[in-house]
Amino acid sequence: MKQKTSYTGRKAKSFTDVKYSTFEQNVKALMAGATNRAEEALRNLVATWNGQAGLLKLKGDDEAARSLYSKALEAEKKYGTRVDKVQKIHALVHSEASPPEVEGETERFLAATSVPIRAHSANYYKLREQLPSDSSQWWLVAAPTLQGPMAAAYFQQDLREIDGHVGKIVEALESIPLDSPPEHLVTESICCEKCRGKGRPGRSCFFCRLNPHFEGYQRVARLPRFKKIGYEAASGSDLFKYFRVIQGIMACLRSWCEACRYRFGCYDELRQARLAYRWPSDGDVRPQNGQIESWDLDQALIVWGPEELELKLVELQAEENDAEVKLRRNLGHLRFLKTQLPTESEDRPGLELCPVCATEKPTTVCMLPCGHSYCQQCITTLLQRGRGSLRCPECRVFTRRNEIGHIAGEPPEPEEANSSPAPSESLCEGSVLNEIFTPIPEVALRAMDATQQLVGQWGTRISSVTLLVKHITEALGESVCVFSKWVPVLHLLGSALKTNKVPFVFWSVGRLKMVERFFDGRVRVLLCPLASAGQGLNLTVASHAILLEPPAKYSQTAQAAARIWRLGQEKEATVWHFVSCRTVEEAMWTLSRRTDEEEDAELLRDIFSGLTGERVS
Repeated sequence: MKQKTSYTGRKAKSFTDVKYSTFEQNVKALMAGATNRAEEALRNLVATWNGQAGLLKLKGDDEAARSLYSKALEAEKKYGTRVDKVQKIHALVHSEASPPEVEGETERFLAATSVPIRAHSANYYKLREQLPSDSSQWWLVAAPTLQGPMAAAYFQQDLREIDGHVGKIVEALESIPLDSPPEHLVTESICCEKCRGKGRPGRSCFFCRLNPHFEGYQRVARLPRFKKIGYEAASGSDLFKYFRVIQGIMACLRSWCEACRYRFGCYDELRQARLAYRWPSDGDVRPQNGQIESWDLDQALIVWGPEELELKLVELQAEENDAEVKLRRNLGHLRFLKTQLPTESEDRPGLELCPVCATEKPTTVCMLPCGHSYCQQCITTLLQRGRGSLRCPECRVFTRRNEIGHIAGEPPEPEEANSSPAPSESLCEGSVLNEIFTPIPEVALRAMDATQQLVGQWGTRISSVTLLVKHITEALGESVCVFSKWVPVLHLLGSALKTNKVPFVFWSVGRLKMVERFFDGRVRVLLCPLASAGQGLNLTVASHAILLEPPAKYSQTAQAAARIWRLGQEKEATVWHFVSCRTVEEAMWTLSRRTDEEEDAELLRDIFSGLTGERVS
């Protein structure tokens, strides 16, 4: 496969169709998501504790079972996150808590499920008051838009059909006792094959019997003659108002129906919470191939032998470890997000410095789901390379484009016109001979900025390297080799050089004819991957070497520098190291040098000890 000589990634979509919000709103939205994930992880953790306690109780270890039930009841206080009410009731029932305590928790749980039902019922009657008491009166309102007696007759027929469907639905929903629904309705809704998506023939449940009425309304509402009358109604007229009200009524009835379905499910969960693991009895038959219907939980709680009990314990312990890891991760994420909330002392909450390009107080900030923030230009570049997705540069969390939050801040202070990015914060110079590292003089930096003009915006590091390459090749007239351990970074640098009309070649074993242009002087810039071109090459035609990032070990730096400082080099060789100040790269650079020096000293001590038999401290 041929390797491209420049980076040609897909163009990233500009953020023109996004909704901007404040920094505090983005953080609170992320906190809400982290809280939900933490509650779900705690629910799974408490469920594993209850399952293990039930198995231990069946095994005869009542003390260990009571300990796990106590952990389940104290989980909300320990982790500061809400515990699932059903799991809490299960722990209360099987830990032999007092009946008033169990009944009180059950009543509070069921009371919360009845609130939306009452709200939807009140909303329905409120909407119903806005319609005429008799649907036959509608044709008087719609008379100006009706074309002849036949259209009026069809319209009255459609209205009567809608009224019939609405009446049937309301009658069925109001027939359900709010305090305690009948047991057969709950069982039907749980065992219904149609609701579970299997579509098997059989008796339909309460909600399946309501579906024909909803479908009947949809059929009438989609009739061309009915839709035409609604479209021709003048905005603000009584007819227009009636059409909107009937749409609101049907939406309210659907929500009412879903609230009842959820309440039925809660009753079934309470019934299952009182079940426990048990040994098989005389009438139990082990299912073939282990297939058990999901609604037949009593059959699933049968333990058919001590070996199966131990296997279930091991599985629940593994699930417990997984749930605890997820819970701690989400709680840590939530604590981190709380630290990102702006305080009252902050005049302008937000991003002070972009961690990637070191831009101070960027105008527009992008916040990732993990809570880390960057300037919009860096996120656009990462999305361009990732084709609509990216990984956080700090924590490597995968993020899609639609998950990014956008924050519009205050505009930065105006800068001087035609100013290029200052490379003083990310450049340092060193000599290969004596290995003395000193910052670049300010005079040289100002001269470089004054003589070389940069086209495009590429970030601090790439812009600084491009300016330096233009200065070396145009002002000094010398050749330069650029090394990096990341090939995509070299492609990005190639794009910047190509935009600024700086000829270059990319090192490739399969394209040696292209590389010969660098050796004969026709091209003065060579981009080299550190792994494939950092060792064994003779590049004395160049007198400058640039390392885009500090390597893991200083021996790799020495190998790259040795490509230009070797026999046959007639000029003074210079190695340029790019290290971003006030970042982890400074610590990496210092650590790699200190580690290599300590390893060399330890090697010399070992050699001396082997020759003399004395240990040198």
